[in-house]
Amino acid sequence: MVVPPGQVLREARAAAKAGDHALALSRYERFFDRALLDQGEDNNYYGVRLSYCLDEWVRLGERFPAARERLEAKALEALAAFEGTSDSEKFQDFQSIRDHLGLKDSVLSKFMEYHESRPELAEAALRFMWNRLVEAKRWGICAAYLKDHETKYERALNKFDETMKICLADSSRGGEDFARRIKGRYVRDVGNLLDALKNTGKVDAAAQLEAAVAADMKSRGYPELVSQVGERAAP
Repeated sequence: MVVPPGQVLREARAAAKAGDHALALSRYERFFDRALLDQGEDNNYYGVRLSYCLDEWVRLGERFPAARERLEAKALEALAAFEGTSDSEKFQDFQSIRDHLGLKDSVLSKFMEYHESRPELAEAALRFMWNRLVEAKRWGICAAYLKDHETKYERALNKFDETMKICLADSSRGGEDFARRIKGRYVRDVGNLLDALKNTGKVDAAAQLEAAVAADMKSRGYPELVSQVGERAAP
């Protein structure tokens, strides 16, 4: 029988509050494993699964060591699945769990291993690691993935356009706060791309990107984002 993911998460929270740690662990694990499979058309637990569920699971682990041990094992399961299938969503699971466990550096180290010895896996994981590589100033590594910088920019712009359209059409989704988050993601993604181009000697490409950002944001009515992108990429 399919149990709605929302019910499973409520059961996990109730068990944790009641001190039934073993039951709470079983329900958090079920939610993590089944939420995307069991959600209905009107539900979207993608973000909840990698945020609230993991936040609460880690807190449970502070009181119940078996919960942390199981979460650590879950990260390794996700990594093994990624290495066996090249499914980037499995790498994101590994990344999210390790981040919540306070092991963020280990994720970057694993990506570096892939970059050196299994480039096909590095390519698969890149979309979840790109911003982290830039923010860690791994310019030598970034340079290897800038061949398609135009595509990276188009992807960021399309995401901005699509999500702003949703935001403006439906104020119930968060209104101005949602709009600020959309703009912030665009500034982060494009600013990091510009930063990488500047720091890997791609001066002409950086200038072309700056011109594209200026034209695209001014035409959309968000000229203030031009300077914000530039500030993020400033030396």
